[in-house]
Amino acid sequence: MSSHKLHILISRTDTFVGATIRRVLGGNLNHCSIAFDEDFSSLYSFSRLYQKFWFTGCFCCETIDRYSSYEVFTLEITDDDYNNIMSFINELKKGYRVYDYVGAFLLLFNISMHFRYNFICSTFVAKCISLTNAISLDKSCYLYRPMELYNLLSNNK
Repeated sequence: MSSHKLHILISRTDTFVGATIRRVLGGNLNHCSIAFDEDFSSLYSFSRLYQKFWFTGCFCCETIDRYSSYEVFTLEITDDDYNNIMSFINELKKGYRVYDYVGAFLLLFNISMHFRYNFICSTFVAKCISLTNAISLDKSCYLYRPMELYNLLSNNK
């Protein structure tokens, strides 16, 4: 059985939206994404498709150059874990999946409301983690904020 690496990036974007997220949610990092390749050429997340427009959030493939700083956490995952995440990502790719603005607002109050294929960056990454046996989540994946994932992953190094 071979193994794969799931790279989780918790990052900072120096934009007005990024600063707002950091101010409201706390912490110095405000975005989460995943990659399977060592050079991070394919980063998957939910974010704004066009950085200048607030409401263009969707599932997308990003590039690392949009971050001013980031922390990388690498999980060793099994073939089954990898296949579970890739199946999930391929399902997301089948349609236009929008950023979960309602869920983002409710997250401020620790309320979980989930639409099947709509996420925010941190709930998407938490969902991917939940599809593995690498780390156990202590609450619903739809309630994770970026800094909570950072703390969870830091404690599991």
